[in-house]
Amino acid sequence: MSTKQKQNLNRAKPKAEANKKIVDVDVFRKVVETMINSTSPFNPARLSDQIPESSYPVEGWSKKATKLMRKREALAAWLRKKFKDDQPSLALADKLENCKPNARCKSPACPECAYATKQWLTGIIKKYLEGQRR
Repeated sequence: MSTKQKQNLNRAKPKAEANKKIVDVDVFRKVVETMINSTSPFNPARLSDQIPESSYPVEGWSKKATKLMRKREALAAWLRKKFKDDQPSLALADKLENCKPNARCKSPACPECAYATKQWLTGIIKKYLEGQRR
């Protein structure tokens, strides 16, 4: 085994801290801050910029759309209540509240955007696997 392979193997070993099940508020804040700060204008290389509006469920046409919208609104309200003094959490709540058709937040924390991403990726993977079967 080469030295490089040994180094890669050592990096892949789980650390004791990574196996903790307790959510640390400071870690949560850092994650939220990173998600907010990583938002940039349209970039065709970003996965979230590739998701078409047709992947989102349409409000009024499906119960799923209504359920996801309510989840998004509840999450934004929870962030405002639980982290009212934390600026990154409030910024995420603003981002979630402003997620609307044709102006999506594209945040992984948003139930609607996460669902659309899952639907879109599932369709692409299905097409790829069907092509592999032939």
